[in-house]
Amino acid sequence: MKTKYRFLLVFVLVTVITAAVIVGTFNSYRNDLGADVTETTAQEAETAVAMLDSRLSDQQQSVETAATNLALQAHGDPRQETALSAFVTESTFSGASVVDADGRMVAIAGVDNESRAAVIGESFTDRRYVRRALAGESYISDPFLADTGNHIVVISTPLRDDNGDVVGAVNAAYDLTETALFGPLETTRDEIGLTVTANGTVLHSTAEGFGESATATGSLSTT
Repeated sequence: MKTKYRFLLVFVLVTVITAAVIVGTFNSYRNDLGADVTETTAQEAETAVAMLDSRLSDQQQSVETAATNLALQAHGDPRQETALSAFVTESTFSGASVVDADGRMVAIAGVDNESRAAVIGESFTDRRYVRRALAGESYISDPFLADTGNHIVVISTPLRDDNGDVVGAVNAAYDLTETALFGPLETTRDEIGLTVTANGTVLHSTAEGFGESATATGSLSTT
């Protein structure tokens, strides 16, 4: 009888110990899995941020290169309009403009004649991107809603004469809705959803239907 009870006691102890080991192993596995998911999500966010920063930096370099065209410095000369139109045609920008050293609009491309007539000669010093460019800095604006209903960023850069003095600025509108800026985000891993927001507005998302078991955020340095 005693042997029977001893066997039962040993069996119970083994069962309890085995259960404890299984629970401990499961919890450890779950914690490791959670850490892996969190790390993977953070890496995906970092990769997306780096990718978008790089693409916007490339666009900024494109505007800086265009600003070296001497024809764009010729305020009031037909060559300026021609050079600006060629820049828009050959680039991925939806439009571009030139302001003089006082911030007055002197040339614009990518808009209709009515829109052009409405802005030529007007002061744009109330725009931060204009002020920053006239102060000698290349600048990418925060995304904002344009009259077209699309979100855009404006990339601006100073126009300099042969002496290095700022004689104006080139401002190029980059459409976030109708360009391939977010294209590379579509090729990320299927189990990861990515959302790009600006001031609370969703610009692009592949996260429909995803839960929030692990999230990570990152901020672009270009804008």
